[in-house]
Amino acid sequence: MEITQNSLSHEDGLLILTCVGTLDEKSSPAIFWSVLKYAKEAPQVAVFDLSRVEGIKTDFITGILEITKYLQNNGGTTIVIPGKIGDVLEITGIRQAVHIVQSIDEAKAYARERFPQVINFVREKQQQQDISHVTSWDTTDPKSWKFFDDEEKKQLNIESILRYAVAAKASDVHLAGWKPITVRIEWVLIKMEHEPSLSREHMDQVKNKILQKHPDILEKLEKSHDVDFGYVTETDGISFRVNGAWALENLNFTFRRIEQNAKTMQELDLPQAIDRFINAKQGLVLVTGPTGSGKSTTLVAMLEEINKTRGENIITIEDPIEFLFKDKKSIFSQREVWRDTSSFVSAIRASMREDPNVVMIGEMRDPDTVEAALNLAETGHLVFSTLHTSGSVQTISRIAQFFSPEQQRQIYTRLADSLLGVLSQRLVPRRDGTNKRIAIYELMLVNSGIKNLIRSGDLSQINNAIQMGRSEGMIPMYVHAQELEQKGIIRREDYSGFFTNQDI
Repeated sequence: MEITQNSLSHEDGLLILTCVGTLDEKSSPAIFWSVLKYAKEAPQVAVFDLSRVEGIKTDFITGILEITKYLQNNGGTTIVIPGKIGDVLEITGIRQAVHIVQSIDEAKAYARERFPQVINFVREKQQQQDISHVTSWDTTDPKSWKFFDDEEKKQLNIESILRYAVAAKASDVHLAGWKPITVRIEWVLIKMEHEPSLSREHMDQVKNKILQKHPDILEKLEKSHDVDFGYVTETDGISFRVNGAWALENLNFTFRRIEQNAKTMQELDLPQAIDRFINAKQGLVLVTGPTGSGKSTTLVAMLEEINKTRGENIITIEDPIEFLFKDKKSIFSQREVWRDTSSFVSAIRASMREDPNVVMIGEMRDPDTVEAALNLAETGHLVFSTLHTSGSVQTISRIAQFFSPEQQRQIYTRLADSLLGVLSQRLVPRRDGTNKRIAIYELMLVNSGIKNLIRSGDLSQINNAIQMGRSEGMIPMYVHAQELEQKGIIRREDYSGFFTNQDI
């Protein structure tokens, strides 16, 4: 028996999904899209009524767990009425992740007793919505899109896939040999099970389409088996960051949409003392954090503030380009490694002859890039860059470690003279659901005391100096996290793992 009914009702932050029939891989994506469509707008409690379900498949189990993680990260939860499939849920581990009840009334009572903040938030914001049927989708229903150009589905239309991703507000598109088209919407991976899995011929079509104008990048992909580059859709001009890589002798492409509208420094709640970097004429500014911590978003916000307030020649060197700037008071020259230049180092050296005021270097990956960036900062330019480090001390140490022990004393001296500051950040879930995640920051401003510590290589005292410099606008990360917790914005358990017990 196939699925015969899926309905979703909404009562003040309580999403009640009722399923009848057999849940399979084809019905799962539409069900989850329906839940996410409304859950992403406010904190929610989702109730899965499975009391009239005859069977359940692996993809559906995975989907419930993914949605549960999303809802819990945003201050909500998931409640399940298992019915006949309770034993299956016991085996798969869902029981440990969700709350199990036996009826809708019990689910409502539990939600309103344990999650009143969710109910009140939605009621106050008047976000109750009329949800008629799980299949009542408009542009976000993948079945209404044509991803292939022929009836036999041998000709893949990559432009249509990317346009769909934009319409569905997907952050990523995954295309891989012998796997279905997959998109990520609000952390959840959704597989297009109603379409055929992609063959090697389909993947060759993607490769030839997106790299037809860039034989050098294609050559690198064939030789090194992985490459990063940018792609802009032909019809809408939407930009994506693309990674191409081989896995088990199959070609994979991952597309990540590049935001078209820069967030402001106010929207990101960047520390006020960041203005010191925006107004500087020369020196080195570093934004650090692990992958996915929002470093690029922060850099874009700072450069856009300069763009709005100062008339400067700004050069960006990226691999690949992550945001397309529009000239305002400043003018931009954006260069992508492998497409516009052979390397970071060659582009940095060339920028010296391009009359720049501000240079943004996507990442400092090796000693040559660090050396070139320091040369720029020392010769009257304002330089922004990033590193994958967790704090100011580790950042300075990592830069020094790029060089031999004999060179490190000189590097410390050059950093002391050039470095303006380090902004380190991590993303943690918001508990009120008004936004998905929020950054916690550490800000180090290089004053005379920190300058002396860097020059002498005495990095162990820098954290104390940051604490002592709070009156100047410096921020220890654990202090910022505690402030957000006290305001009810984040939960302690979501950030405590980043710090030692001594800190918090």
